[in-house]
Amino acid sequence: MRIDEAVGILLENTCSDIDTGSEAVSLNNAFGRVLARDVMSDIDVPAFNRSAMDGYAVNSDDIKGASKDFPVTLKVCGEILAGDHKDITYEKGSAVRVMTGGFIPDGYDCVVMQEDTDYGESEVKIYKSITPYMNYAKTGEDVKKGELIFKKGTYLGAYHVGVLASLGISKAEMKKSIATTIISTGSELTLPGNPLLPGKIYNNSMYILSSAIVSRHLDAPDMQVVEDDEDRLLQCIKTAAGRSHIIITTGAVSVGKKDIIPAVLKALGAKILFRNVDIQPGTPTIGAIYGDTLLLCLSGNPFAAMANFEVYYWEMVAKLMGCDDLKPQTGRAVMDIPYEKKNVRTRLIRAKVKDGHIVSLGRNHASSVISNMTECNCLIELEAGRSPGVGDEVKIRMLSGV
Repeated sequence: MRIDEAVGILLENTCSDIDTGSEAVSLNNAFGRVLARDVMSDIDVPAFNRSAMDGYAVNSDDIKGASKDFPVTLKVCGEILAGDHKDITYEKGSAVRVMTGGFIPDGYDCVVMQEDTDYGESEVKIYKSITPYMNYAKTGEDVKKGELIFKKGTYLGAYHVGVLASLGISKAEMKKSIATTIISTGSELTLPGNPLLPGKIYNNSMYILSSAIVSRHLDAPDMQVVEDDEDRLLQCIKTAAGRSHIIITTGAVSVGKKDIIPAVLKALGAKILFRNVDIQPGTPTIGAIYGDTLLLCLSGNPFAAMANFEVYYWEMVAKLMGCDDLKPQTGRAVMDIPYEKKNVRTRLIRAKVKDGHIVSLGRNHASSVISNMTECNCLIELEAGRSPGVGDEVKIRMLSGV
């Protein structure tokens, strides 16, 4: 089974835009959140005609033909600074001194830059003819009252937050995060901070995956470590399924003596969606569904777990949250260095992309090695049997949490 086929099957069994509830979130904490409902504008932005620079508000008809050699002299009827509002009635042959952001009274349809005048106070000489609405921001130029600004499901970046602020919105209704549980299996696993006994290893996969999830402003997952015990693991999944939309397990998915995940899924009555996908590392990865809860069962090797997490997890989350911006970020890049090995399966290769070019590859591609991942920001998704040379184009997947 190809990667895209496995993703398709997974998404067929993923509910679309589930109701996780919503909460009012202040703009200070809105970055990276997903809107729970449409946002309409209650005001025009700007709310008045305003000057785009320091100069003189004039009527364009009054300065036709103005030039340095043949200036037009206008009467200055007042001055308006940013933040002021003065009801000045337009008179033919008049001007109003305005500063950047200042209110422009009715009848004045453009602003002459002060550099194109003599800076006059009671009268001003205009040295340039300009057309209507030059240097002039119309009411509603940015946003019109009643306009749909953002749709439900929009992932808020810095500029989204800025637009909300310009509308006077201090809080917005955001979707609550989906709930994820991470269960790391293995009697050999020890949590950081505890003594490392002979035969034991520190659990790092759980922290890699949790950090990646939090990096996209989702709630921190519930995390558990379970020894190689079928009954205990079965009970942990049952309990987690009652409060989680997605359960991720790491370890015990292959065919070894302690690879108990397949037996546990069978005992649960979980439906297997895919297994043995044409992907390396992570061929044994299992996608399943138990009740309404999706299960992603990953390898115990940290790089294999992380790489397959990037392929599948964000696809599920994007559909569950109704937010396409949460989908895996993919693209194309040009190889600046060759990858000479040919693989029998589609291979996920750790790499660094810069300005559309692959500038480095991980020094060690073993699934148990993660130290060189600090130097990488993407995965190359390389077709089986292909060894791209310098100048060849490859598909890449950007990594979350880097």
